[in-house]
Amino acid sequence: MYKQLFNERSVLYFKHFTRKAWALFGCIGKEVLICTLSVSTLTYAKADGISTRKSISADSIEHKEMKLDEVIVTASRAPITALQTAKMVTLVTSDDIQSAPVATVNDLLKSAIGVDVRQRGGFGVQTDISINGGTFDQINILLNGMSLASPQTGHNAADFPVSLTDIQRIEILEGASARLFGSSAFSGAVNIVTQPAKESNVSLSAEGGSFGTVASDASLTFRQGQFATQLSGGLSRSDGGTTNSGFIKRRMFWQGNVNTRLADMHWQAGLTSQDFGASTFYSAKFNNQYEATRRYLASFRADIKPLGDNRLVVTPSAYWHRDLDHYQLTRYQEGAANGENYHRTDVYGAGLNAHATWALGKTAAGIDVRKEEILSTAYGDALPDNQWKDIRGTERQYDHKGERTNTSLYLEHNIFVGGLTISAGM
Repeated sequence: MYKQLFNERSVLYFKHFTRKAWALFGCIGKEVLICTLSVSTLTYAKADGISTRKSISADSIEHKEMKLDEVIVTASRAPITALQTAKMVTLVTSDDIQSAPVATVNDLLKSAIGVDVRQRGGFGVQTDISINGGTFDQINILLNGMSLASPQTGHNAADFPVSLTDIQRIEILEGASARLFGSSAFSGAVNIVTQPAKESNVSLSAEGGSFGTVASDASLTFRQGQFATQLSGGLSRSDGGTTNSGFIKRRMFWQGNVNTRLADMHWQAGLTSQDFGASTFYSAKFNNQYEATRRYLASFRADIKPLGDNRLVVTPSAYWHRDLDHYQLTRYQEGAANGENYHRTDVYGAGLNAHATWALGKTAAGIDVRKEEILSTAYGDALPDNQWKDIRGTERQYDHKGERTNTSLYLEHNIFVGGLTISAGM
């Protein structure tokens, strides 16, 4: 009968380290156990730095309850706090944004757990975002609750008209969120929430680097009583650090709000413009691809409070955005035979949401109607010759068209029992 033999090894305990050059050889053939003692301290932390209370006397901290700010998130059809939501929600706060060593929103999302961010070019020129193993076409990216999803492609969904300084927070919802944001939110959603600065101000910034990289940003904020508005814009360009990776990006964003006892109104409008060398983005065989995209958007929302408080809120909204995409398989070679395509998508819609807070929780109901249309040189159904539409700035025409209408009806109820949230909807 065979018996497996094991080499017996003595155990070596490190009590201190020696600087002798041959000391390492003393470990050969031995099991080594190394123990370390770590001590961490928190310095300069003040309770009033994280509390909602303005000032606290030295002898009152032991006797008064300290509460952190409650963040209202859009993880439900009825607004609830981040602690109450029954969904998995990750919040990226303004403090996180300010302390993060990043230059773009796309880079910021890389730090969120469960979010896969794949950039084909520097400075977020083109970015695919996915959540929990889904694809870039299976999530919905929103700006203040307005969907930026395009029926043409999810490759351009991350063309944001905002900069990091415009953002108040980012909400990342993991898992199916179609009940909240439509069928495109199959594996999750990302909602970027912006807000004008707390005080009237003017902000300017500029930066530069190698490979002809320069960037500048500016913003103007005005506040008067319950009225606030902000206009911001930016321009960046680079020759690119690799072959055919140069780009130029432009953006503009306007937002505002008016808060009264009976209604809160919010509006936004923005545009982005990108021209970039697409290198081997879509095919490794062609290393001289080119793409230019344009995005225009606008939306309006009003939170009407008939009772003068938040017990009953009715929210009508309307939105529109247009995406233009010009792609060349080989840069400067025109025509469909050379792989050049043009696409124009229009998305517009309106919704009516209502939510009520009562003894048994929060109930929400509403409707959203969304119209999508695409004109293209490749996608959709072929159009008769007499329905072709000219493409501005070129001699070509859109000869394909596709359209669809999405109608969403929803009903949801949330019950809160202590620290337990029960949410059901259809």
